[in-house]
Amino acid sequence: LVTRDTLVWAASLPSWKAAQQVQELATSFGTDMPPPALPAGAQQQALDAKAAKYLVGGTWHVQQDMGSGYTAEISVSYGENGSFSGSITYQGQGMSRGVPLMGTWSVKGISETRFSLTTKDANGANTALVEIVDPNTCRDPTTGNLSRRSFDY
Repeated sequence: LVTRDTLVWAASLPSWKAAQQVQELATSFGTDMPPPALPAGAQQQALDAKAAKYLVGGTWHVQQDMGSGYTAEISVSYGENGSFSGSITYQGQGMSRGVPLMGTWSVKGISETRFSLTTKDANGANTALVEIVDPNTCRDPTTGNLSRRSFDY
């Protein structure tokens, strides 16, 4: 039995080689070999596209402890066109105040499960590290805050 990793030799080869490295034999092993790695630029584009696709759709919700008995509840939707909209509601000590959110967003893929998210609005830019937990949950590894997606149809 000859496998991909079986060492083979022929008079035309300078030394022993794995069967999968010999052109005449490589096609005998089918197409289940992993594809070649993407070039660096294409790999980054693929990670960026995956992160962007992950964010679009539904509304993301997160609650943050602001200290001194105050919380902030944030709800945001990310559009395919790079815009976002939503609201942040501050609550505590018997008061509640809502503030609209809108601006633009972009992502930079770091790995298959992590990316940085940059949002820009009238108050400036903010960048956060995001870790994908599951298709509808992500977290900020620096704070531990979880964001969950809802679909309000």
